[in-house]
Amino acid sequence: MNHPTLRRIASWLGLIIPIGLIIGLFWRTWRNNPEAIELLLNGPRSPWRLYACFGLVISSILVTFVRWHLLLRTLHIPIRLRDTMRLGFLGQLMNFISLGQVGGDVVKAFFIAREHKERRAAAISSILVDRACGLYGLLIVASSALLISGVSAISPAIATIAKATYLLTAAGTIGCVVILTPAIAKSSWVLRLTEITRFGTRFQRLLDAIQLFRDDRITLLAIGALSLLVHILSAMGVYFAATGLYAETPSMADMFVANPIASVFAALPISPGGLGTYELAMDYMYNHLSPPSQQGRGIVVASCFRLATIMVAMIGVVFYWTHHREVAKALREAEAEIQQKQTSERE
Repeated sequence: MNHPTLRRIASWLGLIIPIGLIIGLFWRTWRNNPEAIELLLNGPRSPWRLYACFGLVISSILVTFVRWHLLLRTLHIPIRLRDTMRLGFLGQLMNFISLGQVGGDVVKAFFIAREHKERRAAAISSILVDRACGLYGLLIVASSALLISGVSAISPAIATIAKATYLLTAAGTIGCVVILTPAIAKSSWVLRLTEITRFGTRFQRLLDAIQLFRDDRITLLAIGALSLLVHILSAMGVYFAATGLYAETPSMADMFVANPIASVFAALPISPGGLGTYELAMDYMYNHLSPPSQQGRGIVVASCFRLATIMVAMIGVVFYWTHHREVAKALREAEAEIQQKQTSERE
C-alpha cells in the first residue's frame, strides 16, 4: 500500500474516531444519566440564551481574526481587514472539512504567501505567533479562574489539573520573557534551539517575528488583550449554552475554568478542529464541577457549543464556493509542498 493511500486512511480515521468518541459519550450519558438527554429532547429551557451563545461564539472568532490582522500588519504584510476576515472564515471551515494534512492554518498561510511572495516567511510566522498568543491566553484565563474560584479544592483530579495549568502558565511566561528580552533571545543557548531538527526552523521564525514586536509595544499589548478577550467570550458562550439547556448548571466562574482547559486539549493536533478531544475534556471537567444530580450534561453542553462553532465556520462556505478553483489549486499545492518537505526530511 503506497504512502498516499496510508495518509488518506489515517485522515479518515482522524475524523471517524473523534465522531465515534462523541457518540460513545452520548451513549454513556444515555445509559447512566438518561434525564440529561431527556431534558434536551423536551426543548431548550431558554432559546434566547442559546442565541446569546451563538453571538458570543461568533464574537470570539471575529476577535481572533482581528488579532491575526494586527499580527500581519505588524509583520509588514499589507492586507485589508475584510480579506483577513474572509481567509479567517475559510480557515475555520477547513479545520472541519479538510481530511488531509492541510488544515485551516496552512490554508491561511498559503494564501497570504501566494499574494505576498516576498513575505512568505512572515506569513508562516504570523500563524505561529497567533497560535502561541491564543494558547498563552488560554492558560492565563484558566489559571486566573482557578485561583479566583478555588475549584481546585473540589477533588484531587481538579487539583492535579490546576497544578499542571499553573506549571504550563509559568513555562509560557518564562518563554515570553525569553523571546521578548533581546539579550536573552540572542544568547548562545537560545540560538542552539534553532538548530534542532524540525523544531529549529519554526522557532527561528517565531524569534524573527517577535523581533518586530519589541519596537511596537502598543500593538503587542493589544494582541495580548485580544487573546484574553477571545477566551473570556468563549467561556461565556459555554455558560449561556449550559443555562439555555438546563436550569441548574455550574457557575460562570466554573466555566472560566472548564472551557479553557478543554480548549487546551482541543488545541492538540489529534483531530480536525479539536473534534472529540474538546467534548471529552469538557465532559470530564463539567462532571467534576457538577453535583451528582447534574452528571452527564457536559457532553450535551459541549456539543451545543460545538454546533455554534460549526455554524460560524459555515460562513466560510461562501468564500470557498466563490473561489473554489483557486482554493482547490492552493490545497493541491500546499499538500504537495508538505509531502515534498516530509520526503526531504526522511532523506
